[in-house]
Amino acid sequence: MNRTQAQALRVTVYVMLVVSAGAVFWLGDRLWAAATMGDLPRWAALLPVCAFTAFVVAYTADRLLLVKFRNYPAGRAFFQVIFALLFVGLLWPIQIDRARRSDRDKPERALGLLWHSNPEVRALACEVLGLRADNKAVEAVAAVARNDKVDRVRQTCTEALTRLNPHEMSPVAEEAAKP
Repeated sequence: MNRTQAQALRVTVYVMLVVSAGAVFWLGDRLWAAATMGDLPRWAALLPVCAFTAFVVAYTADRLLLVKFRNYPAGRAFFQVIFALLFVGLLWPIQIDRARRSDRDKPERALGLLWHSNPEVRALACEVLGLRADNKAVEAVAAVARNDKVDRVRQTCTEALTRLNPHEMSPVAEEAAKP
């Protein structure tokens, strides 16, 4: 590897560092929020961490080449690589935990679909929430049952309210069920 190639590799490594670390710290939360709401695929939220991992691999190769060809101190390169690997080792468990937490937030996504622009999606969201028997959804489903402009959505949400609380309808559900 000649001097120009080594310098190009070093510049590439540092650009990767800036881009990936910036993406992890500044875009990480936004990407996970978008992935949780279904606006982005889940793998898109992992892109910054994957980019940082790719940086660490390239950085390790750069340090090895420095030690081999430029008489760079091996001890210094070793600690620099270990520090980068330690950081990646701390970053991945955080991302895995976020992925697990976003799986638990899926009922919240169904609630968010109650206000979708497509009436078929709203009706389906009411139906799903009714089948889940999630009592946290009663107020939101009742609000859609009362206020939606589309008759089919109101009817589906009213049916979902009876499934949510079949033995004892809440006053909100009873009011929504009235014609």
